Amino acid sequence: MDAARGAHAAAPAGRPVTGLSPGIVAGASDGDPTTVTTLAVVGAQTGFSLAWVVVLLFPMMAAIQATASAVGVATGCGLQEVITRRYGRRVALVSLVSLVAVNLLTLVADLEGGAAAVGLLAGASWRWFVVPLAGAVAIVLCAGDHRTVRRLLSAVVVLLLAYVPAAFLAHPAWRRVLVDSVLPSFPPTPAMLTSILTLMGTTLTGYVYFWQTIEEHTHHGVRTRRQAQRDAVLGMAAVSVVFWFILVATGATLGGRGATVHTAEEAAQALRPVAGPLSSWVFALGLLASAVLALAVLAMTTAHAVHETFPVARGVRPAGWRGHRRMIAGSLLVAGLAGLAGIPPVGILLAAGVAGGVSTPITMLLLLLVARDPDCMHGVPIGRPLAAGAAVTIVLMTSTSLACIGVALAG
Repeated sequence: MDAARGAHAAAPAGRPVTGLSPGIVAGASDGDPTTVTTLAVVGAQTGFSLAWVVVLLFPMMAAIQATASAVGVATGCGLQEVITRRYGRRVALVSLVSLVAVNLLTLVADLEGGAAAVGLLAGASWRWFVVPLAGAVAIVLCAGDHRTVRRLLSAVVVLLLAYVPAAFLAHPAWRRVLVDSVLPSFPPTPAMLTSILTLMGTTLTGYVYFWQTIEEHTHHGVRTRRQAQRDAVLGMAAVSVVFWFILVATGATLGGRGATVHTAEEAAQALRPVAGPLSSWVFALGLLASAVLALAVLAMTTAHAVHETFPVARGVRPAGWRGHRRMIAGSLLVAGLAGLAGIPPVGILLAAGVAGGVSTPITMLLLLLVARDPDCMHGVPIGRPLAAGAAVTIVLMTSTSLACIGVALAG
């Protein structure tokens, strides 16, 4: 960590922004339907055998989020704006396309996940609720503000905690769980490689660390780099624990039977030890809450990235804000129309994870280059230990992506 290098940041001087801290907000936004359902699918398919991947994800996520928080504190602006200023429009367009492509696919996935949740609650097909849900979120975002989103995210953390007692009440073989959590072991099959890549893609996706820099921008001048990085690591630690319990709960309730998850109803079985017959309702409420909040973060991150790439469309003037709102509404409209294609929610959730695993290393590399650039970081780039951690994360994601592609091409 760059504690020693954080001396350049002034002591908190501005008025604190109310609501959850940026690290908790970013961590909570990572617990979207894409991630929760992916963990449920992986747990159902592999039991506890990939628990070590979830454990490994914590230092990876912590390194990336700590790097992003340092960039946000040092620059006082979002990552995409820094990339545009430092490397020019062409490189910024590569970053933008990588981010927006995955964001839009994740928007569709999370929108379908949220619609599936409403369908569970209403006892009707999820297809009826795709467009209404997209419209409702668009209206709230265009009428509300950044602080509203931050306050709402607190619900995700509380609802995701339901998986902690679910794991204990499922009575898993704890010795097996602990062994699988610390000893990597898996057959190098295409399905297993895809599962690992999907887990990385859903938890290390670009919108989370882009959002971290945006959050730090709203807190600029309020906290030191050390405080920001500590908060980022804490947020990732909290969400990593929840992810681990989700995998244990689903591995114990679904994986033990060799079950395959295709629908939200099947994934809801992971909560049956806690909620009994009401497990589908509990799962649906948690899925809906996380979907609404993730849709908000994804849409706002997409709008920020576009406006930071094209400064003409950015600004605090009313015209600039109208453009920002149009981008938010437009991205949700595109996701809503794509959701009408009828692709099963779980299928597109996994596709979003794979897409993130393939394209995210591009934006991660740009994040690291910015964080190590003295000009971008006002003379105080991140230190070598943190840079090494971020670099290892990028290498692991890239090598996993290449391995997955290679196995697929080999048939």
